Amino acid sequence: TAQGLASPINLTIEVETQRVQPDGSAYQLARSTAFNMESGALPQQQRQALQQSMLGAVFQYRVDGRGRVVSRQPVQGLQGSLVELGDQVWQTIEGSIPSLPEGPVAVGATWNDSKQVRFALGAARLVMRVDLAYTLRELRRTPQGQTAVLGGALTLTVTQGGGAPNVTVSGTGRATGEVLFNVDRGALQRSSSNLSLDVNFVSRGSQ
Repeated sequence: TAQGLASPINLTIEVETQRVQPDGSAYQLARSTAFNMESGALPQQQRQALQQSMLGAVFQYRVDGRGRVVSRQPVQGLQGSLVELGDQVWQTIEGSIPSLPEGPVAVGATWNDSKQVRFALGAARLVMRVDLAYTLRELRRTPQGQTAVLGGALTLTVTQGGGAPNVTVSGTGRATGEVLFNVDRGALQRSSSNLSLDVNFVSRGSQ
């Protein structure tokens, strides 16, 4: 019997575009400037030490002209077990970056994308296929410039999982969310989502 634990994490990152290539791809660097984790599973002293350590996390990656991450370097500034946590934080960052359409779209139009993500759930290591559908809900004129409101819907399918002998893992999930994208600056303003994931562990014929 596994007891469910809720651990809300508030993360603030600063993104720097280092250079842009003629084909529209860009090399970017993201720094963690604020990290707060609310978890009853960790004593306050350990939680504070973790939060302080995560402030040194640096993520370097390259995106194509549609904003899709095509490569990245290992997380920098973290050591030991924090490297794995840094990878999980990276999955959150990458998941919040919308894939832009190939050309102009009208309000109400939808476009699709897919990606593969890796996720650690306790001792299990999961590989999941993520299929996304974005919809341009509206365009807003804000003090920061023209903002596109994107609705997101995604499905997840566990394509590979393991972590112990004679154990197989499967699962599916669904999520919905909203992305605010500053069109004038080409920058992400805010991203939020709600995910439900059901995972099954089967060991020696017993579930």
